[in-house]
This record gives sequence, C-alpha cells and structure tokens, in this order.
Amino acid sequence: MKILVINPNTSESMTDHLRRELDAVKRPTTQLTVVNPDRGPVSIESAYDEAFAVPPTLELVKRAEQDGYEAVVLACFSDPGSRRRASWSRSLSSVSRSRRCTWRRRWGTASRF
Repeated sequence: MKILVINPNTSESMTDHLRRELDAVKRPTTQLTVVNPDRGPVSIESAYDEAFAVPPTLELVKRAEQDGYEAVVLACFSDPGSRRRASWSRSLSSVSRSRRCTWRRRWGTASRF
C-alpha cells in the first residue's frame, strides 16, 4: 500500500520524528512517505492556525491523489481541512489522528499500516 502521511504544520523536526516512528512499525510492503507543507503555521494551537494550515494541506492531498497514493494520513489532533478533503479527493482513503477513516465516504477504523 502506498500511504502519504501529512504533518500539516511546517515543523521539520516533528515531521522527521513522525517518519522515524512510523518507519519502525509499518509493514515491509507499505510504501510510506511523511511530509509537511512548505508554508503555514509552525504548530497548530488555535482555530487561526488550523485555518492557516488548510490550503497547503489540501494541496498535498490533491498531489497525493495525482501521484497514485492509496491513502492519506493527517497527523494532527485538530484535523485541519478534514471536511474539505472528501470534496478534493474521492479516490483516497483518509485517516485522521482520531482514527476515523473514510473510503469513498464510508467510515471505518484504521489499524496497522
């Protein structure tokens, strides 16, 4: 499975930490890419930060679909752009930190990558 994990803030150190932790638990057959946007808030601590993170996060979701990813994981407690992701991508699974998972508008739970 080809999965893109998006850290929706611009913290490279947090993105690197996520990458190391996820690489340690992913299945050998899983292709996992962990990224963060090049613009937006350094951390997401308010409604303003969340709104500021939405446009670059959705751009990464759109690019994931174009690049053939099968799923996107949004690694953020506040789920910036979660309501808008479904309208941007109909073919990707989308998993948020709260473990909600949509697959073409159906809900389920996420397990091991």
